[in-house]
Amino acid sequence: MRDKMFNIFDEPEHAKIAENMFAKGTKNSFSKGDLGDVSDNKYDYAADPHKPDVAVINLGTNDFGTEPYPDKKDFIDAYHEIVDAVRKMYGNIPIICIAPRVQGPCFDYIAELVEHSSNNLHLAAIFQDYCNNTTDLGASEHPNYEGQKKMAMLICPYISTVTGWATGGAFR
Repeated sequence: MRDKMFNIFDEPEHAKIAENMFAKGTKNSFSKGDLGDVSDNKYDYAADPHKPDVAVINLGTNDFGTEPYPDKKDFIDAYHEIVDAVRKMYGNIPIICIAPRVQGPCFDYIAELVEHSSNNLHLAAIFQDYCNNTTDLGASEHPNYEGQKKMAMLICPYISTVTGWATGGAFR
C-alpha cells in the first residue's frame, strides 16, 4: 500500500504526508496516520490549474487480506479522513471507491460508507474471480500489471458514466 500511496500523493509534500502517515501507523494499514498535516501543506491547490476530474481510491487489500479484520468504525473513519483530504485538495470531484477482491467485510464497509455519504462518492467492486489467481496477482494477492489492466478495463466505463466522458473515439 505504501507504493500506492506515493503514487496517489505525487507532489513532494504529498509524499511527506504519506511517509508521516506510515511512520505513525501500527501494523494494520487502517491505523490512522496524521492526515491533519494536509492542512499544514503550503501547496495552493486552489491556484493550481491542473485538477483531476475524478479520483479513484482502491484500499482494503492489506486490511482484509488476513484476519483479524479492522473494526468497522475505525476503517470507515479512516477512509473518511482520506476522502476529506482529497476533498480539501481538489473540491467535490467524483471519487470512485473500489472494494477490492478480498474476502471478509471489506465490500460491506465500503458500500456502507458510499451509501451513507452525500459527498459525490461512487462504489465499484472487483469481485473475487475477476483476476486469475496464477497470472494476474503478485505478492499477497495484490494485482500485478495484468491484474491492474483488467481492473482498469472494468472501471473505465464507470468513470465515463460518473464524469460524463465519452467512450471510444480518438483521444485529443
